[in-house]
Amino acid sequence: AEGVWKQRKLTVGARLIKVARTSKSHFRVLAEYLPEEKEQYELAIKKEQGLREAKEQLDDEERDLARLPKTAEAFKAELLYIGTLIPDAVIRGMSHSKSGFRFDENTIVEMKRLSAEMEFCLQHGRIVFDPAVQADTFARLTAARAKADPDFQKLLARLTDLS
Repeated sequence: AEGVWKQRKLTVGARLIKVARTSKSHFRVLAEYLPEEKEQYELAIKKEQGLREAKEQLDDEERDLARLPKTAEAFKAELLYIGTLIPDAVIRGMSHSKSGFRFDENTIVEMKRLSAEMEFCLQHGRIVFDPAVQADTFARLTAARAKADPDFQKLLARLTDLS
């Protein structure tokens, strides 16, 4: 840096470079991208952001899968819990409303009967397990995880360049 100056613009090749003095011994250097470089950079940023979003979505799906019941008993218990909450809430809403509207007693009694029938079905119903559905779910997640992996993307890019 010759003499005392605040900012200089230089051209190196086709690239514009701005050098600004920020203190006695510190400088800030800004090199502008060429239009082609800027476009490639923006595409790379978009691709990286897409991969990051896909990975976050996969993480959410895997967390949801981890929370799923692992046994028939756990599956039944979860559905019994949910199956009794919903009718109870509906029946409460049918009989008490701040708007002044409500269902008559015959409708409420019928809903309670149906609710008890549904609970009986949930308690005594036969549960089946389809390993193909589970395998398909895990295979889909594994494939999506690999596709969202930046290292895998780099490998694909290198293989594409070789062909």
